[in-house]
Amino acid sequence: MALIYSKGKGGIAKDLAKAAILFELAGAQGHANSLDLLGLMYLEGEGVPRNDRMAAELFSQSAREGNMYAANNLGVLHLEGRDTATPVDDARALQFLRIASAAGHSGAAHAVFQLWQP
Repeated sequence: MALIYSKGKGGIAKDLAKAAILFELAGAQGHANSLDLLGLMYLEGEGVPRNDRMAAELFSQSAREGNMYAANNLGVLHLEGRDTATPVDDARALQFLRIASAAGHSGAAHAVFQLWQP
């Protein structure tokens, strides 16, 4: 249901605040993808107040559960240094991007390749 509310599909109006609540509930029940999607909402301030620190924490929880997208998102945050919670740190970025790449995330694999270019 959270995805339906986040996109506004199937005759249901888009409601990002409701989607965030549902993603949070699903994440509390161990749904790693919901944590990653909620993290993206915090990162962009969609349906919730923008909070890079919260986004990083949600990505971290999701990545610990094996979510390759969350690991990629953490890597990107460390490349960009969006907040004091995720300062620019190429070594940490590479660590998370390698995890995502090993799990099959092609964008992360490309980023790892780019980081290793002289």
